[in-house]
Amino acid sequence: MKNIVSVIDILEKWTTPKGIRKIILTLFILSLQMMIYRVVYLTGGAKFSYSQAMYIPLILGSLFFGVIGGVTFGASGGLLLGPLMPLDTITMEMQDFINWNYRLGFYIVIGLITGIIIDFLVSTIKKLNKLSFYNHFTNLPNARYFENMRIKENTPGYFFIIEMNNYSQILYNLGYEFSMKFVIAFAKEVSGIIKSYEDSQVFHLQDNKFGVLIKDPNEKEISKKFLKLGQMAIKVDGIEVHPYIFVGAARCEKNSCDLLKKAEYARLFAKKNLRDYHMYIPETSSKIDRNFKLFEEFPRAISNDEFFLCYHPKFEVSTGLVKEAEVLIRWMHPKKGTVGPNEFIPYLETTTFITKITKWILRQSLKSLNIMEKAGVDIKLSINVPLKILEDPEFIAYLKELRQMGYPLKKIEFEILERDCVEDFKKISHIMNSIKKMGISFSLDDFGTGYSALSYVKKLPFDKIKLDMMFIKDLEQSRENMGIVKSAIDMAHNMGITVVAEGVESEDTLEMLKKLKCDHAQGFYFNHPLRRVEFIKWYHSDENKKFFQEMTS
Repeated sequence: MKNIVSVIDILEKWTTPKGIRKIILTLFILSLQMMIYRVVYLTGGAKFSYSQAMYIPLILGSLFFGVIGGVTFGASGGLLLGPLMPLDTITMEMQDFINWNYRLGFYIVIGLITGIIIDFLVSTIKKLNKLSFYNHFTNLPNARYFENMRIKENTPGYFFIIEMNNYSQILYNLGYEFSMKFVIAFAKEVSGIIKSYEDSQVFHLQDNKFGVLIKDPNEKEISKKFLKLGQMAIKVDGIEVHPYIFVGAARCEKNSCDLLKKAEYARLFAKKNLRDYHMYIPETSSKIDRNFKLFEEFPRAISNDEFFLCYHPKFEVSTGLVKEAEVLIRWMHPKKGTVGPNEFIPYLETTTFITKITKWILRQSLKSLNIMEKAGVDIKLSINVPLKILEDPEFIAYLKELRQMGYPLKKIEFEILERDCVEDFKKISHIMNSIKKMGISFSLDDFGTGYSALSYVKKLPFDKIKLDMMFIKDLEQSRENMGIVKSAIDMAHNMGITVVAEGVESEDTLEMLKKLKCDHAQGFYFNHPLRRVEFIKWYHSDENKKFFQEMTS
């Protein structure tokens, strides 16, 4: 797997030969010298110009073995054409001592100088190679190295990309020097995982991104080992830090650039869909390409009012009352029909469009609250808000403007995703507190899916946490999930924080949440997200009243 297509690798092989190659090259140069000796002898001896051919093995010796090779083969060539070679083979007149000794010395000097020049050139090229093809801190091959690799056809292996998503947070909070030490330590952990696999290699693709090329058909087993990196603390200078990782993988193929692209597609897919790991399939790239095309249509969609909102109710577990609902955006595409938020929101989050759409969602939600209140529906609405928007002064000014216009901000809750990276807890805490003074509350969404949950709850003024559905789905069957959920609820209550369980799909799960004293529940067991008119009808329906009676009985 290490056949990099570059002059550098050829130089590595031939300027520092080892093992059998070293023996073969030595024998080749000695054989060449003996052949030249024979040619000079048969053509009349040292007095003719054929003796100049001895510079060929001399230079080759310098090329393959450097200064030592130049001097050694210079000396051996000088001796072969010196006391062992007649001046004239017809008369068998031998050379004068001064003549052949002078030639011997000249060959040695030429070999020395040639060796020095070649050693310098090779050293310089290797340094340039190091700068171009290797990471300065980890000394691992970089993305350029990988892109120039030739991978054997039908190789039964995989290429993994591992991204540390919290790298910028580590860099900001703990400094550049610590972050570099942390990256080096992380690289050692990755290398340690694959050391037992034959013909495997680690690459440092970017500051926070590593690639692993591994010749093993068991992709699932290997991926589990990489994912365990996110569950362990790496200790640097006495400080333990959890790397928060996403992993994408692709099956090996001949073209390394395509392999890199496919693994990157898989990593991006995992990250955008809040998964730890994704294995590339052809549909992955086509889906990402489709989503990107949707993103390009966004300006037209917002101007044509193609977006609409749905409302997913949250039940109060102890009373069965619906006091809250989550606001979910949908896109009514003129050709593709209804498009879910996961297909376009992740792309909007990388642009300033996310602020525009968040403002639109907020304003429409406030208008819905007024309409619902008139229809006898008194609830609070929660809106997903990317953390970075809170740092936008324009968005804060917009909130103040809405408050001055008399909109009921106290009925709004901002759901912040735990996977959003916090770079400055003090700054974000100050911003959140200033927003809370306007009446808006905060909830931590997908609690437990990352490894920074406790620090978020401790350092930021959240009013509520929302347990991720991965812990709720199998609650009645999984003791591990039961322990996690119970601990999270107890911890939150001790801190004065309420808890929402997301992903309730059965009565058994609901009963279990009652026993664990969870505050709110949300899921398809109760209802699917509904548009405003349907939501109001459902709120007053017998179906909703039935849930109330069942949960209070």
